[in-house]
Amino acid sequence: MRLLELDSYNMENDRTFLKSIEEHVKDPYIRERLINRLEWYMVMANRCQCFYYMSACMGIVMPTLILLLNSIPGNMLSDGMRQLCITALSGLSGIVGGLSGIFGWHENMIRYRSNAERLKSETSFYMLGVGNYRDRKQRDQMFLNALEDLSLKENQMWQKEESSHSSYRQEQGGRRRPNG
Repeated sequence: MRLLELDSYNMENDRTFLKSIEEHVKDPYIRERLINRLEWYMVMANRCQCFYYMSACMGIVMPTLILLLNSIPGNMLSDGMRQLCITALSGLSGIVGGLSGIFGWHENMIRYRSNAERLKSETSFYMLGVGNYRDRKQRDQMFLNALEDLSLKENQMWQKEESSHSSYRQEQGGRRRPNG
């Protein structure tokens, strides 16, 4: 399966699952809350995937173009133009690599997709009435509790990650510069 086919497969699979929620989840509050949350994770996963693939491709293509520019004979391309192109491509490559590192597109793509798949799995159990959701009287409340538990765990993970970044920033900011 090609990369683009895999992307369209994921998106089509997501759309089909969202339609099944609309058909099988009767409680409007649960349905709306679930669809909004799943759509958000799915869109964010796809967006991060797109940025990650673009930056990865640029990270492959730009150094290759630099090598090709270096191999062009001087009578076909002036040294000044060659140097300008190489400098621009090198700078752009560094910027793209830096942005990818700062925004963590690959890690976030995996995180958002994992959260979407966890929600889809829990929702499937809920819609089928299996596992913890066998008791019809308790299943709606149990499902809402499971959704809140997933959200709480995710928020704690984001807070932990943010606090590790802020403690690093404080550590870096607290250092004294050498005199000189």
